[in-house]
Amino acid sequence: MSCCSARTKRKLKREIRLHKQRSKIDYELQEKMNCNVICGGCKDSFRFDSFELKIHCNLCEQFFHCKVAGPCRGEACQIDTSNGVKHRARYCYDCIDKVFKNGEVLCKECALMDKTTKD
Repeated sequence: MSCCSARTKRKLKREIRLHKQRSKIDYELQEKMNCNVICGGCKDSFRFDSFELKIHCNLCEQFFHCKVAGPCRGEACQIDTSNGVKHRARYCYDCIDKVFKNGEVLCKECALMDKTTKD
């Protein structure tokens, strides 16, 4: 009986040690996520975890909660996910070339690719 209780105590101590390590990692990740982010459009500061973030522009690589143009309809900006859903890259107003009536846009890179293929 003492053999089983010693094994149980060792197992319990190991689980407590692992829990402390996981808690430390979770806390560090949470601290990184609680940082302030500068909006590329209005230059206001907002918390990363405040749900104000709308997009991360695929071209200028800035965070935006305003001045969001929308998804690009170019073929280079489309990714097929593993579950079959098509995801399109999002852009800010400064990084687009053309806006269509349905709300989709054409980014500067796709517009440049279209112009070179037509010539």
